[in-house]
Parts: sequence; C-alpha cells; structure tokens
Amino acid sequence: MKRYIASDLKDMNRRTVYNLIASVREISRAEISRRTGISSPTVIKIIDHFISLGIVTMEGEGVSKIGRKPQIIRFNEDAAFSVGIEFDSRYLYIGIANLQGNIVTIKRFANKPNILFMLKKHLVKCINSVINQSGIDRSRILGIGIGIPGSVDPQSKIITLAPSYGVTDRLDVSKVVDNLEKDLDIPVIIERDVYAAAIGEFMHRKSQDDMDLIFIFMGSGVGAGIILDGRLRRGGAHMAGEIGYISFDISKKIDPSSLGWLESKISKAIADSGGDTQKTAAVIADNLAIAIAAVSISLDIEQVILGGPTAELLGEGLLKAVNRRLPALCLRETKVSASSCEHPAISGLALMVTEGKINELLEGTE
Repeated sequence: MKRYIASDLKDMNRRTVYNLIASVREISRAEISRRTGISSPTVIKIIDHFISLGIVTMEGEGVSKIGRKPQIIRFNEDAAFSVGIEFDSRYLYIGIANLQGNIVTIKRFANKPNILFMLKKHLVKCINSVINQSGIDRSRILGIGIGIPGSVDPQSKIITLAPSYGVTDRLDVSKVVDNLEKDLDIPVIIERDVYAAAIGEFMHRKSQDDMDLIFIFMGSGVGAGIILDGRLRRGGAHMAGEIGYISFDISKKIDPSSLGWLESKISKAIADSGGDTQKTAAVIADNLAIAIAAVSISLDIEQVILGGPTAELLGEGLLKAVNRRLPALCLRETKVSASSCEHPAISGLALMVTEGKINELLEGTE
C-alpha cells in the first residue's frame, strides 16, 4: 500500500478547496473550513497561496448578523485558459476557454476532411493566430485539447475509427502530437470530440455529480458521449457511443470503413429530401428515435441532448418529431432537448485540459 505523506495531504487539501471555490464562485474562509473540514490555519495558507497565483481575489466584507463580518473570496475564472479545437468536413474551430470552460474567443478556419492534413499542415499557424489575437499571454495557457471525430485512445494517441475523415485503419498520431507540442511549446491532448461535447454540456447545465446524460452529435456521422453517474463512459476499446453503427436490419453488415446503418439512413434522408427540412426531420426521427430508445432503455437514462451541424440545421422540427415518437418506445419518460452550449466540444476539451493540469497550476510554496 502506498505510504501516505504530507505532500499528498497538501495536494488533496488544495484540490478540495479549489473545487469548492470554483463551484460556488464566492465564499468566506470560515465557510470553506466548515464545508471541507480542513482546519482554519490550513485554509488561510491555501487561500494566501491561491491569491499569489491569481486564482482568487479578496472582495471585501460579507454580511453577518453577529460577530466579525466574513471576508469574501471570489474565484478568478480568468486566471488561466485552455484551447479547445474541433473540426468538421468544412471548418476548423479554435476557441480559448477559461477555468470554468466559458469560451472567451473563437475563430473559424477553412479545413479539409482529413485528420492528418489538419494535424500536420494546418494547425500550428491557426492556433498561433488565435492566441496572438486574443491578447492572452502564452504562459497562462494550460494546454490544448484537440477533438477527433472518431474513436481514439487519448493515452496511446491511436485513432481507430474515423472513416469520414480519412482514417479506415489504426492511425498512430503520437509523433504528430509530440511535434505539435514542440512547435507550440504548449502541452497537447487529443480526445474524441463527442466525449468532450458530453463533458461540456454536462458542466454547462451544472448537472449534479451523479447525473446521467447522453449527448448525440449529428454531423457527417452520428456518435454519442455517455455520462453515467457523472463519469464519462469510454468503453474498453474507446468506442462507447458508436450509435451510428446500431442496426435494426439483419441483412446489414458492419463495415468500419464506411457509414453505419443509422448514419446511412440519416445520410439518405438528407440526400432524398430535396431541401425539405420538415420531410428530412420526419424520416430521420423514425430511425433516430428507435436508436435513442434502445440506448435509453439499456442504460436507464432519460436526459438526451442533440447537437452538431445536422441537428442544428433541422432544429426544432427534428426535436419535436423525435419526442413525438419516444413515448411509445421507452419504458420511462425520455425527452430529447437541444444543446444548451454553443460549442460544447470546445468547452469540454478546455475543461479536460484544465482537469489534467490543475494540480500543476496549484503547485507552489505556501
């Protein structure tokens, strides 16, 4: 068993205090001590340390009916930032978000539907442009999160499934990511875009820690990010949420190099619609509602979010059409709603970077 040392306790206390302040935004030292159980002298040291880092500021006296008035501490969400990047078949979106995942600047660039082109040829110049125009000092950038539109292992940096973007076999991009880090002098992570979108949506809705959520992204393909008991579900092969390959046709054989059954149905509905969005929404809703019901019943989840370019194009018509069909297909009330966050993947990627780097941010001598 690992020996428990003083530095572990210090790190844990800092993280506990940070998480509390970030969640409530304003609080007094006394209230921090009361809620966390950490001694007042330790809380004072931690807050003084956070002030020196710019993570919190003192906002003056609060209100108290008796005794001394508490000194209010406010969380400075702009103490540090992270970059989130997502792309589709036409555009590359680069945003900078603060410690709360709130996007402070975003820019769109023309792009090709090819992952290697984006990573090798296009990205460095675009990222530098966004950071330079933001006026944010690079020393305040914790890292960069790149959303991959396909199945990817964030640790090995191997992409296994992204047929719409030129990946039909295992693609190791670890050296490419290493080169990006060297060129930018900023840490870089890669993550599946729909997983990041689920995190971004979950946090933007201020969901409870044990809540469940499915985020369905509809773009050139269809995928889902699944959060169970407040935790992202990846699966053993990092393929959890590949609902585009759900099939209700026994004659349909899965081919990882092409669109899945559900994706094919949606693609055909769009192609055959002649621009009639109402007709397209009705056809897509028939198949999408069945897939949503299957996942909802299997996992006992009632909160389903639709996002992505196709969902945005079809708008309220698609939501209404799906919701009309779900009561007959689900065991419990399940309702689909639109994303509440304009760029949930960028926000989620930034939050993932922050989560991985926050302990480094909180380091220092008290």
